[in-house]
Amino acid sequence: MLEYRIFDDLWVHLGLNYTHLLTSRLYSGGTLTEDAGNANSNPYGFQNEINPLIGFELRLASRSHIELNYIHPATDQFSRNVQISLYFAIDRYINEPSQRKLDNEAAHNQISELKNGVLLVRLSTSTAKINAYKSIGKEAEAAETEKEQRSINLEIMQAFKRKFDFCRVEFFLATDSRKVREDNLKGIFLDENLKVDSTITVDPRQALYAAEFGSTGGSSSGGIDISALVIMDRNLVKLQKPFPYYTRALFTATDGQADKTFLAVPLLPFTPMTYDRTVEKMNKSLHEYHTANRQF
Repeated sequence: MLEYRIFDDLWVHLGLNYTHLLTSRLYSGGTLTEDAGNANSNPYGFQNEINPLIGFELRLASRSHIELNYIHPATDQFSRNVQISLYFAIDRYINEPSQRKLDNEAAHNQISELKNGVLLVRLSTSTAKINAYKSIGKEAEAAETEKEQRSINLEIMQAFKRKFDFCRVEFFLATDSRKVREDNLKGIFLDENLKVDSTITVDPRQALYAAEFGSTGGSSSGGIDISALVIMDRNLVKLQKPFPYYTRALFTATDGQADKTFLAVPLLPFTPMTYDRTVEKMNKSLHEYHTANRQF
């Protein structure tokens, strides 16, 4: 049976339903106790069946869930059925937590770790684009791309310095992503001029998380891939809800700066946001989520 998680504890599943008829005998022309009754061993409509099934499962708690299944007849001779089932574990030793509880516990641990850890902000280098320009002899375009990316990175760095106080923040270039994944953190962090500063050190034994201006990937944003400031774990894998792991980022382009535009279509219903406003909103979300979880 195939299962797909819609949200939280609601699942949809697809499969086949098999009904096996152990025996069937239809009597006519008398009673069951009369010898005059005529028996038909294989009457029409009484037979084994295999039919497609679609259903929904609501996992109420760690020990119970409700299912609603619809069985559609594969042929005109088969039967249509609707099943409503309530499952409850009576074994007192069964204590498997629900997925919602596991997700909440994970997010609670993550926000506590981040508060006392370090957020490593990954800055793009546009290396692929720059090399592509250079490979076809467009040195001017390559230099302009490098200049624009440097300007963007400085804006992002200043936005975090001005608007983010939830935890300690350091910055590294995307070209050092592998080093971050391998906890090789020496000589990769940047000063305020985007130069590597070997005096900036981070203990890899600390709780480490990463952030970047990228996209949500659509997995936890209603299936829509939107541009956002996204928080990742130390392996540079995006976190998941209920952790407030992304803040939507909308930027309007100025003349000659089309590459700086982040769009989540449609644009008109949303208010354009600067790097400052996006970082500020993320900072606020983290503070609020941390405060809400301290009581647990």
